[in-house]
Amino acid sequence: LFSAKFNHLSELERDFVNTAISNNRYFVNLNFKVLKGLTFNTMFQYEDNRRDTSAYAEADSYTMRWLQNVYSTRSGTAGNYTYKNLLPPGGKLASSHARNPNYTARGQINYDREFGEHRFYALAGVEFRQTRIYGDKGILLGYDDQLQTQQTPYVNFGQLFAINRERRG
Repeated sequence: LFSAKFNHLSELERDFVNTAISNNRYFVNLNFKVLKGLTFNTMFQYEDNRRDTSAYAEADSYTMRWLQNVYSTRSGTAGNYTYKNLLPPGGKLASSHARNPNYTARGQINYDREFGEHRFYALAGVEFRQTRIYGDKGILLGYDDQLQTQQTPYVNFGQLFAINRERRG
């Protein structure tokens, strides 16, 4: 098994999280005078929000040592135990990408006229809005940041799931 010792200063150089966030909004508002007292107003707004995150844990980090220990199986008898690690050697790269494109479109007609001592005012409008959120998440195990290689295809996730289920009781 791997050491469970934790040194905060050395861990500062072993786990990295990078996040990039972009929020953009574009807006258009147009007013048209069609006839005396009759106006048409259109508005359109588009928002594009993005968030990309990558979290890298080096092979020697506490995070990876802990994961390696959690996903190890023990066999043998007391005093003669052998341990088999189910995770490949190396680090871990977890990434997530979220997109949130939204739009709002609005149209409105206004009518405002005076007839002698009377005033007539009417309006009619419609508004449409779409809000979407989508993205993806991924994890690469046995990741080597220098070589940009990983060993995730060789991980038996069925065994990892079985260990989690076993330990939860």
